[in-house]
Amino acid sequence: MASLSDLETRFKNRLGVTTLSTVGSAQVREAINAAASRLASDGVPGLSTNYFTATTAGSSTITISSHIAASSSVDFTSLPSGIFAGDIVKFPDGVYRLVYAVTDADTLDFGGGIADAQTGTCTIYQRCVALPTAGRIVEMINLDDYTKLVPDPNALGRYGLEPHTGADRFTQGHDNASPTATAYAILWPAHTNPVNIAVKQYKSLTDGDDVNWPDETLDAVMSKAIDIWRSWRVGGVSPVEADLSKRDVKDSGDGRNVSSPRKPQVRGR
Repeated sequence: MASLSDLETRFKNRLGVTTLSTVGSAQVREAINAAASRLASDGVPGLSTNYFTATTAGSSTITISSHIAASSSVDFTSLPSGIFAGDIVKFPDGVYRLVYAVTDADTLDFGGGIADAQTGTCTIYQRCVALPTAGRIVEMINLDDYTKLVPDPNALGRYGLEPHTGADRFTQGHDNASPTATAYAILWPAHTNPVNIAVKQYKSLTDGDDVNWPDETLDAVMSKAIDIWRSWRVGGVSPVEADLSKRDVKDSGDGRNVSSPRKPQVRGR
């Protein structure tokens, strides 16, 4: 098992470097993350997390405590936990509005101003789940009917904001405006009842993370990271260095295709 700092040390050992500047160290870490991401996209085993399961919260009622006409910000008497940008609120005027940002524990911002002052009870549809890392989602499965959810950046145009039954699409985001600044997934369409899902995603390494990659995979990541790092160097590298780096990446590819568990068989919708 190795941490990101351990990988940086191995990187320096391969290059015969003893110390790096702060900028140089940050660049090495970026190169290692970029290498892991690119190799994961190539299907190299061991570079994505295991499946984790999650459940959307579904719908519940919330009560407005104050809202000023034309303001995009609405205060509520109490909000459930786990609200993200992308959740949907049906207001007393009958309009469905997307949450733009969670500004504090009891306040939501809806981006554009709401012309008339709103009072009364709303319904909130929570169809988002928090993700353990900011890495790209590899696969998402609806455990209620064992169908695979499809990534769809145009899901809003396909479904609109009104709730349906179940979910079969998703998008991925990062709520920088939220107090928790969390990576999350949005399920489409909006739904009234909770939906159970299983998710697999690529790793996104930070200082506190440990990796337990096979030696062949680790070798491939280090070789690719060095190749990427050399491509970023100001002034470039010599033709000999470039050629040797490419050969190392190619050689490491011969041993990185280790076996991986069979994927669960699911029906596409």
